[in-house]
This record gives sequence, C-alpha cells and structure tokens, in this order.
Amino acid sequence: LYHAYSKRVDAFSIGREALLDEVKWGENGWPVINEGRGPSGTAPSPIDSTERPGAVEFFDGFTAPQLDASWQWPMSGEQTVSVEVASGHLVLAPSGAAAASVDKLTGAVLGQRVRSGDYVATTVVDARAMATGANAGLSAYGWRQEAAGISIGGGRVFVWRREGQEERTIAAASVPTVPSVYLRMSVTNGEQFRFAYSANGREWKELGGIVLGSHIEEAHVALTVGGTTQGARFDWVKVTPAHP
Repeated sequence: LYHAYSKRVDAFSIGREALLDEVKWGENGWPVINEGRGPSGTAPSPIDSTERPGAVEFFDGFTAPQLDASWQWPMSGEQTVSVEVASGHLVLAPSGAAAASVDKLTGAVLGQRVRSGDYVATTVVDARAMATGANAGLSAYGWRQEAAGISIGGGRVFVWRREGQEERTIAAASVPTVPSVYLRMSVTNGEQFRFAYSANGREWKELGGIVLGSHIEEAHVALTVGGTTQGARFDWVKVTPAHP
C-alpha cells in the first residue's frame, strides 16, 4: 500500500492517492511495481467478489436520523463543528464563540470528496433561518487558505476566493426575497469554477464568471457557515458528474 501522484500536468489534483500493488524485490534489493511500468490499472477481484461501480450521483436530503458516513470535516485544530440532522434539514454551525469569530465564511465546514474534475454541485439554504451576521454557502474547499465558493449573508449573495492570506469577493448581488436560495457550483478540469444562484431552482443567474482554483488541492464539495454560533440550515445537497 503506497501513495502516488498523477504525473499528468493537467490532471485533476486530489492529493496523494492510496494505491495497492504487489511489490517484488529485484536482485539489487530495490522494489519493483508492475515490472517497472508504474501503478497497475487493473487487478483480479479478491475472493471472487464482483466489482461494483461507484455511485454516479451523490444526493443527501438529510432525512436519515443521523448524518451519512461519507461526510468529512476539514483537518483543522481551530475548527469544531456542530451538526444536527432533523426533519429533512441539516443545521451546521461553528461550535463556540471563538470559532464563529475566527472565520466569517468557513467557521464550520462539512465536505464531500469528489472523484472527478468535472461536476455540478447544488444545495438549498433556508434564508428564513439565517441569523444576523451569518454567512452560509457552497464551496470547493481544500483547507481554510485554499477555497472558493458562493455564500449568502447580510442581504446579499456573493462569490469569494481564498489563496493563502488573500481573500477576495469576486462579485455580489442582492439576495432574492424568498424562503430558500439555491446555490450552484459548476466545475471543469478541477480548477475552473462557475457559480450561480436561483430563487426557485429553475431560473439561474451566474455570478462572477470563471473563478480559477488550481491552488485548491484535494478540493471537497463543502457546505460552509461562518459569522454565527446559531448556524444555518440546508435542505439538501446534490453532486452530479459532468462532461466538459
């Protein structure tokens, strides 16, 4: 079992991947994998089991009594997250006043891993349940200093980008006066992001044009909340593979 990176310059960066291969030791004492051709692409299925294809689309309507095990938290000692799943909603919040004050955008982050550089992610934020000063959104999140997303808060919807210590608001618009706001992130080649919002899930308005995110390594589709300890409520989230 070993780590490897793709050697293609244009490959979607998902960080170090865990690969499994038979390792043979040559007469010179050095290990050889796949006769020196690099990681193998196929192998016999163990114990005669049948290979099962992965899920084509991910959807979570938060109707189960507990959060699906595929959700992940970012590796950050500064963040503690409060999660509550009830009545078909997810309530996500930073845990503690310190967490809320540290980060107005990503005080709480809950992510889904993606296995392709081309996909569309959509979620719905309950605008009625937004606390004063709160921001809730959808993002591509590597870690706190590697992210880009779309959020609502303070009466506006806005696209933002972080790289290192630099944080920029790319574009902003007034939030529609509706009970729920739909947010969408469309990704091409793992590094070109387009963001849009909708009042009804059918008519979409793009915001900010193409946002470059080649700096975001091992990006997760993430729900984000900041600026509050009361949290924000999400109705559902969907991630659909796309073709460029």
